[in-house]
Amino acid sequence: SLIFLSSAEGDWRKNRDAIDGKISKWADRAAVLGCTGAFCAVAQNELLFMNEQPSNATVDTLKLANLVLTGLSAICIFQLCKLTVLFHRVSMHMTRGWPLDLDVHVINVLKETSFLWEMVLVLPHVPPGVTFELGGSNMGNFVLYRGEMVGCLYNTLRSYLLWRVIK
Repeated sequence: SLIFLSSAEGDWRKNRDAIDGKISKWADRAAVLGCTGAFCAVAQNELLFMNEQPSNATVDTLKLANLVLTGLSAICIFQLCKLTVLFHRVSMHMTRGWPLDLDVHVINVLKETSFLWEMVLVLPHVPPGVTFELGGSNMGNFVLYRGEMVGCLYNTLRSYLLWRVIK
């Protein structure tokens, strides 16, 4: 039997509007934290362009800030995916009469390929105390890239987090 889900009273997990509102808030948080972490990576890269050493305390502080913001952003994305699974379950219950299971476990989120792809985009960064160089030949010239530059470029992919907020 279908559970009446449009009531404003009771468990918020049974209300699609409440779930959608929470999804929006977690998306906002993920975007702010992820993009702020990317700005930290840009700042690290700019300091290196100004001839600061990668072992400089300011550069390491920015790397630490990026590490913390990356972790917080990943937590927000996890919550966002958890709520998306819940929203889908409630929708399927209401439209198709599927049994309603309000408990979304970690394994349910980890099975979502979209969550895994988001972690591939969000998690990589250059941690504090780590620096490296990547080199290669390009049209007969040897080109060397600092790890912070590569990390900065990869961190700019986090701008996709803004898409949920904008749309």
